[in-house]
Amino acid sequence: GASFPDALAGGPAAAALGGPVLLVQRDRVPQVVLDELRRLRPERVLVLGGEAAVSATATAQLAREPFVVQRVAGAGRYETAAQVSSTVFASPAPLAYVATGADYPDALAGAAAAGAVRAPLLLVARDSVPSATAQELARLDPERIVVLGGAGAVSDSVTRALASHAPSVSRLAGVDRYATAAAVARSLGTPRGYFLATGRGFADALTGGPAAARAGAPVLLVPTSCIPAVVHVEMERHEYPPVTVLGGTGAVSALAADLRPCVRVPDGELADGVRLSTIDDPRGPWSGKVVSVAPRAQWRLDPVLAQDALPGLETTSSMARRTDALVAVNGDFALSGGRPVHAFARDGRLLQTEQTLGRNFAVSATPTAHIGYPSQDVRLTVHDNGKTAPLSRVNSGASGPGALALTTPEGGRVAPVPGDSCAARLLRQGAPALDDAGRAVQAYTVDEVSCGTAPVAPGDDVLTAPQQGTWAPLLRELVPGQSVDVSWSLGWPGVLDSIGGNPILVDKGRVVEGSVDGTDPFSRRNPRTAVGYRPDGAVLLVTVDGRESDNSAGMTLRELAQLFVDLGAEAALNLDGGGSTTMVIGGEVQNVPSDGLERPVSSALVLLPGSAPSSGGALRRSAPAGRAPEPLPVEQQEAADERIAADPGSTGGLMGSRSSG
Repeated sequence: GASFPDALAGGPAAAALGGPVLLVQRDRVPQVVLDELRRLRPERVLVLGGEAAVSATATAQLAREPFVVQRVAGAGRYETAAQVSSTVFASPAPLAYVATGADYPDALAGAAAAGAVRAPLLLVARDSVPSATAQELARLDPERIVVLGGAGAVSDSVTRALASHAPSVSRLAGVDRYATAAAVARSLGTPRGYFLATGRGFADALTGGPAAARAGAPVLLVPTSCIPAVVHVEMERHEYPPVTVLGGTGAVSALAADLRPCVRVPDGELADGVRLSTIDDPRGPWSGKVVSVAPRAQWRLDPVLAQDALPGLETTSSMARRTDALVAVNGDFALSGGRPVHAFARDGRLLQTEQTLGRNFAVSATPTAHIGYPSQDVRLTVHDNGKTAPLSRVNSGASGPGALALTTPEGGRVAPVPGDSCAARLLRQGAPALDDAGRAVQAYTVDEVSCGTAPVAPGDDVLTAPQQGTWAPLLRELVPGQSVDVSWSLGWPGVLDSIGGNPILVDKGRVVEGSVDGTDPFSRRNPRTAVGYRPDGAVLLVTVDGRESDNSAGMTLRELAQLFVDLGAEAALNLDGGGSTTMVIGGEVQNVPSDGLERPVSSALVLLPGSAPSSGGALRRSAPAGRAPEPLPVEQQEAADERIAADPGSTGGLMGSRSSG
């Protein structure tokens, strides 16, 4: 029950054998599962996956019961799916379903469909057919293969490769997981009912798949709180047959169970001073969303770090939900694993110095927006002697003998404290504040200092310098209990929050000619996200759809820049785009993600209630207490990394543009 891959292929197999799918913990079979097995009294129990998924301890529990226990497993998810298929399905097969093994939504609906027609479900990588899958397809010799999900999940090159295994290969896909599930349901003909399950988790739909297949009821996926229009359309086609809801109200709310429709937020005032408008321009054609935030609005823009860690990947909607944001768009480009490319600061804490020459968007306490090249100035001040030292890197590791670096808990994975350095562990004293010069200042007490001996234990923050470096003597002089400050500025006074992007699109009300006229894939038409501001201080958040959208071709950088000029922008900055482009309002995605589903990203820019403090005021954290991010499974992180690196509108295109330039 802790992971999805083994059970994906197991659903159709269970349906073909007339049995259910039950979930267990890795090292234990829960009592409720044992009770159900005793009620069912099966002759045989198939355990799916290796001992890393279901341990020998758990299978030993099952072996004490009066039925045969058989493990079906291979070396990884692809081989396990192939083993499940070969254990249950005979050859030749009329039909086989194929879905990505990197994520679950497409296969959830497909598993129920495959079970209904007694067909196997096999897994592939986005851009390749694993050998185990190819061998099982060769054994099955199917007449027809149906690929589940769009090209962002299973590429066109894979569908072409699958053509060597069957006379007919077709694809069932929609613009997102809900539309794909509806397309799968539509392919099955007239249903006797529908099963509804959350599209934001896998467990309910996995176990419900065989029951749905037996009932002749396709599985439709829904958000927690409502029913998407595409799902309503599918149910309406058959005059709303009986519905079975899988899972508790935390998965599918009472409102969703009552078939409350999800409605795209209409244009107009979202809140006082916050307005939504739609881009609908046939010239491109272009479609998109614009949110404008007036300077008088009691709302403030806040950057959010995915997973609250470096690196980290998380969907924009997840970051919006856990911060209770009214509006959110995806943020900076992502390096491998989700590290933002440029400088990043939040709530008065500088969490990363730039990884490459940066452009940044920032908002000061006045509030005044800024877009440009940040002038990073980070300094340590020792209170009792007035000594100061420049910090060259924050959460970026040491660099040369003249480096003085700062590591925070957010950056411990990418900038661990070197064991052979001089290090001072610091304990924060209160929240950051703005000084009279408009610099963000964090006060600390020194807790421990070590040079060349055992490394200091992690603290709130740790200063490090090479033992023989320029700043090692300064660290050696620090003593526990001593007061120090770390202050920073990006060159704009009063800035507390900042997020990066590239390139600058508009400056002083004009298109930046040298930045937007490239001929490389990054500069051509892609889905886009960008931020800008007008001369009156109003901030503009813009997303433009592309690729998977029928009515939007995406924008070139120049077209995007011209859009901001037409919107009256004084300045504008391009953010991560392509499949990363996402706008969330009220917790729901409002645009059409070009991957077919929402992509995890490195960061987000969210609109939160309240305003930043004036100079000298202490800051408060904006994230509600206890709303920790949910970790992204490794396979989803790897899939997101691959998409980001290959996407011409995202980091892949940005890096390619820089290397070609």
